[in-house]
Amino acid sequence: MLIQDVVEARPDVLAGNFQGDLRAYRVGREADADKLENTPQLFFAVTYPSASLQRLIELVHRKLTGDRVQGAFLPIGRMGSGKTHALIALYNLLAHPKQGRKWLQDHGLPSLPLEGSRAVMISAQEDQPEYLWEPLFRRAGREDLLAKVKDYPTISQLKELVDESTLVIFIDEIEDWYDSIAADEVRRGGNRGFLQNLTEVASEPGFNLLCRDVCKRPCRPSLAHRVTPRPIRKPIN
Repeated sequence: MLIQDVVEARPDVLAGNFQGDLRAYRVGREADADKLENTPQLFFAVTYPSASLQRLIELVHRKLTGDRVQGAFLPIGRMGSGKTHALIALYNLLAHPKQGRKWLQDHGLPSLPLEGSRAVMISAQEDQPEYLWEPLFRRAGREDLLAKVKDYPTISQLKELVDESTLVIFIDEIEDWYDSIAADEVRRGGNRGFLQNLTEVASEPGFNLLCRDVCKRPCRPSLAHRVTPRPIRKPIN
């Protein structure tokens, strides 16, 4: 028996044009508009709902339907375990609700309330922001609110950012970036205060805010354990 007797190869695979890697920093970049990360129709066509991705979708579903209040997730896993693929899959579900809804239905997955949803992707290593909230507010279209931030965003300001919509924030490769600012206590403290308030708002009933940080390994106590309430840590493997 040959492989071709069991599966049918996609045309892009046969032509040698298959994109074998996914990068969070490509999401939304004009220079990468033709990449798989930014073409939702093709992305969903080649994405299989693995068990780990299904678990993450279930957690998001329970948050958005009010079944649970916790809205902070910290998937962990080794390189190549599918963290970035799952992250981009969830991003595209929220950023492109029409295609996302069809993909969920085609695979028999629970429907998510996607209308009016917003998704913001931050690649900490690529963006290397001074403060994590700056690209968040800008990409959410709220530079007016960003101008009002002092030391770091307050809970009230984050609630205003979410408003009555659904906002999902993805932060990729956060731990290496956080380690790189260890010598700057002011900058480190501001970012930690922001993450603290972000998880507080994400865990309040009635606020459809989800934040999803991705680590290559269990995050160090300086980051994961000092931000309370603790995010749900889900291994991806």
